[in-house]
Amino acid sequence: MIKYTIPLGNFDRQKQSTINLGDAKVIASENLAHELFEYIMESFAKRKELVDLNPPKFYLQMDLADAVLENDETRRRPLDRALVLFKLFKDGLVKSNIVFIQQKGVTNSLLWRHYVRWTIREAKAPIYILNRDEETSLPEFWREFVSIDPTNFAVYRFHLADFRPYLRDRFVDYVESMEYLLVPDSGEGDIGYKFRTRGALVLGAADERQTVHDHLKGAYDLRSAIVHGNSQREAQIIGKLQWENVISPVRHYDRRLIVLFYRARCINDSVKRRSFLLEKVLGG
Repeated sequence: MIKYTIPLGNFDRQKQSTINLGDAKVIASENLAHELFEYIMESFAKRKELVDLNPPKFYLQMDLADAVLENDETRRRPLDRALVLFKLFKDGLVKSNIVFIQQKGVTNSLLWRHYVRWTIREAKAPIYILNRDEETSLPEFWREFVSIDPTNFAVYRFHLADFRPYLRDRFVDYVESMEYLLVPDSGEGDIGYKFRTRGALVLGAADERQTVHDHLKGAYDLRSAIVHGNSQREAQIIGKLQWENVISPVRHYDRRLIVLFYRARCINDSVKRRSFLLEKVLGG
């Protein structure tokens, strides 16, 4: 077994007590094992130009099978899953691009440079703070979503978007993540129509559906203009809007859809997603 420790950057809470999440726990820095804490502080000092956060107050720690270290993909997945779960739990960003591995008495660190935060909004992202109620509800949410697959297309595109250096790429990632969820039957045509009508049905209450429909129609039209190189159409759709104001609602919809399809137990199965969506359409 290995002990896998993730520094939780941009994260804070009012309490210092350990939160038991089931397969993981949130630990205050002062409660880390002394040797591990010293190693972490030394690593941050030596790699301060590479690690995109200061030594934080809290860490996520879990015990994992040795097979996690098999290759770079498997080494990174516990970090990906943890960051995704925090983002799905509430709208916010917990930052981390380094983990600490303890195995057979030896401690090492693993650093990934693609977890850089580039945009102005990201640089000034509000602190991800757990309030009193969230301290209680996070463990319940974590246990419910513990088996989410960070390699699922919708999930990893949602996650990847936050680390893209270009805003257009972020936007396209969110739309393609939603398309994966809303149009599992893309081979049958009418992708844009299915995208906006199904999205409106599953995301909006009766009095909100037209608004959601219009937002999704604009989002899919803009995505098509971007990926097909229609810069004139892209400029027409964007108009005088700021990119962050275009991206924010799409990210919000994507986040809600991932939660919805995971809870419906069909996020990894296109046949089940299609049945779920058709039931919503016919019953809507």
